[in-house]
Amino acid sequence: MSTETDHGEIELLVFREFAEKANIGIIADSIEKRPLGEPDILCAIEGEGPVAFELAELCAEDVAAAKSSVKNGGVATGSFSDPCTKVLQKKWEKRYRSQAPIERLLDTNARGGGHDGAHHPTPRQ
Repeated sequence: MSTETDHGEIELLVFREFAEKANIGIIADSIEKRPLGEPDILCAIEGEGPVAFELAELCAEDVAAAKSSVKNGGVATGSFSDPCTKVLQKKWEKRYRSQAPIERLLDTNARGGGHDGAHHPTPRQ
């Protein structure tokens, strides 16, 4: 069973991998996990300063269960739903405490064994 600490470590792993690949000037030693009520990650971006990121895993529960069943020698059948709308709506509606601008980062492959983060910028007002 995953603990909150395990979840935080996974978020840091996912974000650090994103930071390396994104090439947007994220300062590696500024990346930190934030407490509940704040966006998941706070970091600094060269030329911009502090930026907060809220991470979301984009994986339908039914797809994850089917993958697990097949991995364990079982068979998966049925129809699967697209989680995008539900996950994005939940993240856009959520309110956070942060002095920094907040971006959303969708991890599209966390349960698949690799991380394929997609950055979805928050419209700045």
